[in-house]
Amino acid sequence: MSRSGKRKEQRKSRLPSRDSSGRASSREHADAGSSTSRGGRTPGGGSAGKRGARQSWFSANRRLLRFLLLFGLLLGGFNAFFYLWLCKGSLFAAYLGVNAECTAAVLRILGDDATVRGTSIASSRFSLDIKAGCDGIQASAFFVLAVLLAPVSVSRLARVGPVVLGSLLLLVFNLVRIVSLYYIGIYFPNAFETMHVDVWQGVFVFLPIIFWMIWSVWATRRGTAGTDVST
Repeated sequence: MSRSGKRKEQRKSRLPSRDSSGRASSREHADAGSSTSRGGRTPGGGSAGKRGARQSWFSANRRLLRFLLLFGLLLGGFNAFFYLWLCKGSLFAAYLGVNAECTAAVLRILGDDATVRGTSIASSRFSLDIKAGCDGIQASAFFVLAVLLAPVSVSRLARVGPVVLGSLLLLVFNLVRIVSLYYIGIYFPNAFETMHVDVWQGVFVFLPIIFWMIWSVWATRRGTAGTDVST
């Protein structure tokens, strides 16, 4: 056989081997790419990650969620008790009478001839009647429950003083409200309903929240200081 013939046969014998190796290598690259893509996208990995993040969030905020749940339930229960039973009883009427007597005493100090009959305050210039909603009890209940249930590192005994002080301040503010409404009725009668319903009711929504926030800052700092000392 001639040399050219041998060379042709050698070329032919090498061609299939290169084709087969090329196909095999391309298949290997394809298999490797598919396995890599499958490894990068684990089935259910995204949902499992979200579920884990959700569980970790709930575990990290468990005390706060427990506080919100208990606070909402107890405050709702107290409001139901207040409107269905407490404000209709003789004890509540006596409490409103005490508010009327205290308000009349302040008005007499300020120079008015105020007298009290039941829950009504009257003078030669103006008269008003104290009813449910102008008592400060619900605002005090909000503050008391928020302090007692707050998830801070302060003992129950250490919360008694702030509870008493905050409740007394709210009752004092309630007397300020009644006295101010008395004088608004004299000097600004057209603004009486606005001040009574819109302004003062809004004030007594925010006052217990502000008191609680002030106490929370104090309690958190005290708890942090106690932890630092113990460590």
